[in-house]
Amino acid sequence: MVLAAQLYQGLKDKVTVNMQHTTAAAVVKHLEQQTGYTFIYDPEYLARCKVEGIRSANNTLGEVLALLDRYTPIDISYSNNTIALRKGKQERVAAEENGRISGKVVDARNEPLPGVTIQVQEGKGTLTNVDGTYELLLPPGVYTLTFSYISYDTRKVTEVVVKEKGFTPLDVVMKSSGSRLKEVTVTASYKRTSVEGLYALQKNSAVISDGISAGQISRTPDKNIGEVLKRVSGLSTMDNKYVVVRGLSERYNQAVLNGQIMPSTELNRKNFSFDIIPSNIVENVVVVKTITPDRSAEFGGGLVEVNTLDIPAANFLNISVGGSYNDKTTGKDFLSLKLEGKAYSGRISDHRKLMGSLGWKNESDVRAKFAAAGAKDGNAFSNNWGL
Repeated sequence: MVLAAQLYQGLKDKVTVNMQHTTAAAVVKHLEQQTGYTFIYDPEYLARCKVEGIRSANNTLGEVLALLDRYTPIDISYSNNTIALRKGKQERVAAEENGRISGKVVDARNEPLPGVTIQVQEGKGTLTNVDGTYELLLPPGVYTLTFSYISYDTRKVTEVVVKEKGFTPLDVVMKSSGSRLKEVTVTASYKRTSVEGLYALQKNSAVISDGISAGQISRTPDKNIGEVLKRVSGLSTMDNKYVVVRGLSERYNQAVLNGQIMPSTELNRKNFSFDIIPSNIVENVVVVKTITPDRSAEFGGGLVEVNTLDIPAANFLNISVGGSYNDKTTGKDFLSLKLEGKAYSGRISDHRKLMGSLGWKNESDVRAKFAAAGAKDGNAFSNNWGL
């Protein structure tokens, strides 16, 4: 029985399914039309089995049946060109695989907008909270979000990608419609919209600043903030971890993480190593170049403010592998001490021992040993001593 239940996963017929908020009965009828297999099932029971959504473009029949088997209370078996669907147990909850879109909706003055209606083309939607924040749980796919609010232009954001168990940040700036009577819809892509939130902060800020958003960081190969900062205007980095703002060295700059001043990572100087902060947990980086009363006055060059995501999307592990070589020595002949197996592990080779030993306590012991051996010639000493 177990073998028959697993055979359906080997069906390689190509099918296309794109159905949302449907039932297992509707999905099975759709598969019957695209394949030549015989399906045996109870239509009344499958009509009660809700399916949140299936998006399958040119996938195999076995893969689509595996989704039904996993996310609906149905057991599936295959034998003699016949696919049987019976009442069973649901293995996983579909909501656990959903992705999350979260962000904040503000106006041109960076003030939060509560009660903004957010709609998805599939019919789902939500409203922003009192502080302008919102959250949407959606199955993996590409969506178009529509933001609408009284006396503001309707905003449509396209190409919003939601990945399985992933997190997609999206901050939106809405513009007032003024006295216009006709409805106006402003359409922009996700990449452009995610940057506008940072531009709105800079536009309405009382300081001279520059920065980079999570949307811009995602389009770079940078692994940490030390590599990201070299892309900010008026700022350069040393060794991809220390910053120089407008030509002023590290002692004149200050690092801030989520509003908290960061201590120096060096023992003998005021400096912060930005390469210890991974780039995939950062929402934006703002470099402030002028002093205001609400900020620390411990900088003369620039204040580097790093703001992380409120909630990490998932556990992560970064592994970096690097290498280097010296073109003056690598692959070339040069003079060196004799190397044995122990030398490669940092231990002293046997040929460097003085008269067979390294455990000498003082010069007198060496002289006594040499005299006892009756040696008269100084050439008895090796030039590779391990002392």
